[in-house]
Amino acid sequence: MKKLFFTTVLSLFVMGSYAQKKVLKSAEKAFKKGEYETATQLAQAASENAETADNPQVYILLGKISLAQFEASENSDPALALAAYEQFKIAMEKGDEKLIAKMMEPPVMAQVPGQESQMQTGGSETMALLERYMLVGGNDALNMDEYEKAFRFFAIASNINPSDELNFFAGYSAEQAEMAEEMVEYYGNVVESKSDSLYENANFAYNGII
Repeated sequence: MKKLFFTTVLSLFVMGSYAQKKVLKSAEKAFKKGEYETATQLAQAASENAETADNPQVYILLGKISLAQFEASENSDPALALAAYEQFKIAMEKGDEKLIAKMMEPPVMAQVPGQESQMQTGGSETMALLERYMLVGGNDALNMDEYEKAFRFFAIASNINPSDELNFFAGYSAEQAEMAEEMVEYYGNVVESKSDSLYENANFAYNGII
């Protein structure tokens, strides 16, 4: 009787695990169809279930949904970019070194014949692609004197790749946008940097803090 009971419980456990994996696959199918609301609901449910909560693919999918919505906004909404970053970050925390390397593989872009735009032909479709969007978006916003928007983009980029250069541009954008607290934070990262060589704009950042 005990053996029968254990077998029944095990069977239910397997069915539960299978059901949750099926939910994730359904979320991925909905995403590919462009049904982002449905995909989000299913992926969110998978993130809240014990069987799939530690699966990095759940958070990669949630990040891709936010990234697709960011693209649909013509790469103009920093809030969607930040949402994508936060989900990709969770995926990297739950994944192994191989997954992290894949997510940070530089995206390969090619010029669309007869157009100024580019299309992706390889490389990362997650964190490294997001970083590229942030660099392009931050630079474009600076050129348009949209300093707060530039800061939002460069801040995300510096979270992905905390280099002196990206910290500086986040701080510089914040300074131009009169965001004193944010300026001090990112300029401070430049001034306190432990990189091998002194960043060329370190003195500028130091004077900005003063």
